Amino acid sequence: MSKYKCHLLIVSLCIISLIKEGVTFKCYKCTSQGAQGCKDPFNVTQLVLTEDCNYDYQVCVKQEIMSPYRKYFNIQALFMHTTFPDLVEDEIKRGCMHEDYCYVEGMRSTHCSTCKSYLCNSAISLSFLSLPILFLYQFALHLIKC
Repeated sequence: MSKYKCHLLIVSLCIISLIKEGVTFKCYKCTSQGAQGCKDPFNVTQLVLTEDCNYDYQVCVKQEIMSPYRKYFNIQALFMHTTFPDLVEDEIKRGCMHEDYCYVEGMRSTHCSTCKSYLCNSAISLSFLSLPILFLYQFALHLIKC
């Protein structure tokens, strides 16, 4: 097999293995009131769900909503934090949403951001995934001896 055909075969296999991720992508789906791992700093090791985004929900969202008690009553007292922590804590939501979600929900949010890549609504960058793909490619070249 010629070197050109060998490289083409390996590149094709790598592309085919990534097609599913390119067509749809997943977002983390959680709320800090329902899952401790959803809070910042984000903890993927705790039970956090993911969901597939579809045509109606085209982006991943991370939204921070100020607690109504802090917002309307400006409750900052220490006893409120120790006695009623759930009432005073801000809420964090993550999931698939419409592209204009942050624009519509902006008035309720202290922070709202969108992104369009695989599990991008965490605090972790996933750009490190390209490095294992390069090693896999080099390993395949070595096995096939192109």
